[in-house]
Amino acid sequence: MLQHYKYPLKIWLTSILISPMLYLLIIHIGGYKDNYSLVTPLAFYALAVIIASTYSIPNFILLWVAYYFISSRTWPTAFKKVVLLLVSVLLTIILFSWNFKHLESISREDYITAISYMITVAFGCLVYKV
Repeated sequence: MLQHYKYPLKIWLTSILISPMLYLLIIHIGGYKDNYSLVTPLAFYALAVIIASTYSIPNFILLWVAYYFISSRTWPTAFKKVVLLLVSVLLTIILFSWNFKHLESISREDYITAISYMITVAFGCLVYKV
């Protein structure tokens, strides 16, 4: 199982490194940037990477296990990618649902955060070689 870590690791690293940048881009384009005037974008990015890497370790491990089982199937590569994409996005939804259940209300920024992570996870699943 150890040899099957590269694909999930690439997807995980892509999500934790690119999602905060995508979030900042969406916030900037949408004109919502005044909500984060207390920290600089670089400080926000660094903090987001640290938090994302900590919270998403279970998702990385579960994706690794899913990849191990899916890669041993004789399915076409495109089908494997779609299944892994669905598993990855579902894991991301579960993670954010778990985090959001403690909030009284979910803000627009919370939705943007979740969507930016789903986009980058899906992107990683489609781009990297299975």
